[in-house]
Amino acid sequence: MRSGSVQTRLDGETINISSVGVLFSIEANVELGDSLEYLITLPTSLESEIVRIRCLGKVVRIESTDIAATLERYEFVRASRSAHAENPGVESARVPSRRKFGAS
Repeated sequence: MRSGSVQTRLDGETINISSVGVLFSIEANVELGDSLEYLITLPTSLESEIVRIRCLGKVVRIESTDIAATLERYEFVRASRSAHAENPGVESARVPSRRKFGAS
């Protein structure tokens, strides 16, 4: 997931996906309404290629490590299997960085 210009990569697992949103399990510090960028890896029968979907959305529900987000925009991204991590089906996510402000 990514919010604004701050990027943090986290791995998670898709639980459910529909045409309007996704539910995934990931340990991330997000809040309701945060804008997200997330990448979903789809299973394929081809040995040489994987198919990913780069998505943009907003957090609409948080339950422990399960996050529900809208699916507002998406694009398909193709990559070779050798460029993919050892864990097919695991999504990559960028989350907003939470900074604490106050006196030191």
